[in-house]
Amino acid sequence: MNIAFTNISSNLGLSFEFIVILLFLFGGIIFMSRNFKLGLVMYFIGAGGLFMWFYQMDLNWAIPLIIFFISLILMAFTFYAVSKQVASQGFI
Repeated sequence: MNIAFTNISSNLGLSFEFIVILLFLFGGIIFMSRNFKLGLVMYFIGAGGLFMWFYQMDLNWAIPLIIFFISLILMAFTFYAVSKQVASQGFI
């Protein structure tokens, strides 16, 4: 970490992991404002990447793992509703 980020982190009183997760969540909101499914896919891929990065660097990896599973469950419900709608209309 560089000195500027360390100063910002200490002034805010937040840890490095928490600041990265907040930036990730705010980025996901931007994707979700365009399309909910696109935002879920972004959260799924990004949370998986954050989990792998935090686990490799021996940081607190529990929060990205929880976000990963929540986005996985939401994607399953969202895509299941779409598949039922397509199957009922006969587009398969």
